[in-house]
Amino acid sequence: KGLFYLFFVCGCIWASDTFAYFGGRFFGAHSLSMISPKKTIEGTVLGILGAMCVGMGVAVYFQLSILMFLMLSIMVSILSQLGDLHESLTKRFFRVKDSSSMIPGHGGIYDRADGYLLSVPVMYYVFYFFL
Repeated sequence: KGLFYLFFVCGCIWASDTFAYFGGRFFGAHSLSMISPKKTIEGTVLGILGAMCVGMGVAVYFQLSILMFLMLSIMVSILSQLGDLHESLTKRFFRVKDSSSMIPGHGGIYDRADGYLLSVPVMYYVFYFFL
């Protein structure tokens, strides 16, 4: 059961990141925050919709509560994007472009893990106490 929830959270984060990136790139016109000027409101909304697609797919495929998994996917997406903004704020504070050079062109390890930093711990407690 725990592995299922972990894969669900990871799927939502991946979809949220991917949809937010491409949504912002192709449709983004309104900046979300001065913390990270390239992040857009349009990208944020499409990121949430991407995660909701994962939630809907999981709920339908496994015959689970659609409403519950849509709500969980929205939570994961919002937490993931907040983690991304936190990472941007941290890099801005330390005046660095990339958190490391271990993954060239990707902003470093921190940039790859930022979506998990808030969403995984919070979702652990949601799953533990409520499901």
